Amino acid sequence: MTAMLAAAGRLERVLIAENAALQAMNLDALAALLQEKGAAVAGLMAAQPGARTPEMQAQAARVRSLASENRRLLERAIDVQDRVLRLVASAARQAGLRDAARYGAAGLPRPDHAAVALLTRA
Repeated sequence: MTAMLAAAGRLERVLIAENAALQAMNLDALAALLQEKGAAVAGLMAAQPGARTPEMQAQAARVRSLASENRRLLERAIDVQDRVLRLVASAARQAGLRDAARYGAAGLPRPDHAAVALLTRA
């Protein structure tokens, strides 16, 4: 087996694992694969290309297909996380507007003047 085939095989295995983790939205598994994926890509980049054998062409096609799927799954995961973060931020803003204490320049809580004004006008 050539170094290129071995490196491509390693990347193929990592992409299969990462795609499965992305489909399951398993962030712990994704984090655990990050270093391995970087090493697999570096190994592939460092490998000297050999002759274009049918085996090499088939391996390249599999890696391209997995990489394309990986990109689609990564974009989906990023979109999902973005929506979750926006939802959390919106909820935090709403809770903050409702529950936030108001502080003055001295760092002491300020009374709610709007409520006092309403009471003094009644």
